[in-house]
Amino acid sequence: MSDSLAIMRLTWLKNRFLLMFFVGIIGIAEALLFVISRQEARFDSFASVILCVAFLPAMSWGIFALDVSPLGKLDSCESGYSHWLLRMPIANWKLALIPIAMKTAWVFAVWLVLSKTLQWFGASTWILIPAFLVAATGVLISALAWRPFRSGICRIWMLGILAPVSYGLCLMAIGGKSEANLSSTAEYGLAIAAAAYFLLAVGIAYRAVTVARHHVAGMIPADASGWVAWLWNRLSWDRIGEQAASHRSPVRALVWHDLHRSRAYRFNSFLFMACPAMLVASLFSWAPVALAIMSVLCMFFVGMVSAARTLEPETQPSMSTLPTYLSISPLSDATIAWTRFAMIAGYLALFLSLSIVFYGVCMVRPENRENWSQWATWLATQDSVTGTATMVGLRVTLATLVFISLLLWGVSCSYVWVPMYGHRWVDVGVVVMSAAVVFALLFAGVRWIIVQPDWPTLTASLLLFLERLKVIGYAAVLVKLVVIVGTTIVVSRSHVASWALLMQVIAIWALITLAVGLLLFGLIPDSRFTLSICLTFAVLVLPLPSVLVLPLALNRNRHR
Repeated sequence: MSDSLAIMRLTWLKNRFLLMFFVGIIGIAEALLFVISRQEARFDSFASVILCVAFLPAMSWGIFALDVSPLGKLDSCESGYSHWLLRMPIANWKLALIPIAMKTAWVFAVWLVLSKTLQWFGASTWILIPAFLVAATGVLISALAWRPFRSGICRIWMLGILAPVSYGLCLMAIGGKSEANLSSTAEYGLAIAAAAYFLLAVGIAYRAVTVARHHVAGMIPADASGWVAWLWNRLSWDRIGEQAASHRSPVRALVWHDLHRSRAYRFNSFLFMACPAMLVASLFSWAPVALAIMSVLCMFFVGMVSAARTLEPETQPSMSTLPTYLSISPLSDATIAWTRFAMIAGYLALFLSLSIVFYGVCMVRPENRENWSQWATWLATQDSVTGTATMVGLRVTLATLVFISLLLWGVSCSYVWVPMYGHRWVDVGVVVMSAAVVFALLFAGVRWIIVQPDWPTLTASLLLFLERLKVIGYAAVLVKLVVIVGTTIVVSRSHVASWALLMQVIAIWALITLAVGLLLFGLIPDSRFTLSICLTFAVLVLPLPSVLVLPLALNRNRHR
């Protein structure tokens, strides 16, 4: 096998699962958007949400993560390129250009599909200019990640400068055709300039690989002082000059350990992912419900990345195995499992709570405030709703954010047992089965929408399904209670957790479920949403059987 094919195969193997996932998501989004574009009543706000949910993550993944070495610790002075590949007898141009070619091909493919989709809804965009600029942004980010620096702060500052410049160029390129009336000669000139900018970025990336082969580790200044030393100390993975900490209990020690090791990654996730997402979203006009969905989805993505890497930032992102020093420690399975679950769930809940801040930042735009005011006024006119327009709008907005956040938080936390079990075949099996269920439900929903003859029929069928959903929910609660009893018996007989600990976990879950149900009941101003419906949702969404089984899964991991 030639060097070029080997690098292409390595890049494909590292990214094939996410690539196929995004291909499937884009395919489903295209089917939904095609159905929406054929309707007489145009649901532009719903279409914009689908476009953002499907294409924005796919494009962002191609810019930041589609690489032979996905972005890791940006605050490190070392080269982000694979050190193993840099030691291989492979030409520099192959190491640089092959990953760039694959990244560029993905960006061009996603943008071509997106531009054709926008044409269904009457939007007019350039084809080559945005594609070249977005691809150049991805290449420059790879170049900054590949190049070693004397200090990681230099890379962070350069990324901070690159972000607004690239965003401004891409924004002007995407909306330039509809806003500017340019002649064909001017458009060709802009296309040539965009291509030249892309080639310049490729040259910078090639130079970064050349430098990385001779200075992989970079150089860290030993005489840093003042605010530079303080900032570097905050961003570094191991803070200097701290004494060993002592704690009263193993739980406190494990919590301190996870918080201490993950502080830099939490900071980087907030600074380089959450804040840019808020700023970008605040520049667009949103429908209130669409903005709520987008706020929660963006913060959920950031929270998942942070929760997946925050406990063991120096290991693989999947965290499929337990660290050796914890595996051989005298801590019990229940202590490690439930403490780590609380940390993962806490990190995810922390970032999901930022969706309220995300929503508030986007309300700075006058168009968004006007849309929200009209929406709140419409809600207040409904027969089953009582209260002023402002209070009703605030309550429904918070209820929507809490509802979507709880749904995503509960589903994601129910899968924590998979990495704790520590078997690759279990990871693959769960991913395949979950993807099959999700795609089956989405295809069933698309087919159900397509077979409806008109909008009134679709609305009537949806209302009938919602009436039956209450009975289905009550039956699901009974099934879940039976599963909880069975899981408690199995875990207790395995002697990995005592009855007292199991009862404590169940009691905590019951209190949280009651609080969540009461919170939703208090936020929703619609009288049709009774307390029983809110409690049923909380019981079904908040995971318990998968939490009870965590010590057993960890025990199998430690003694396999």
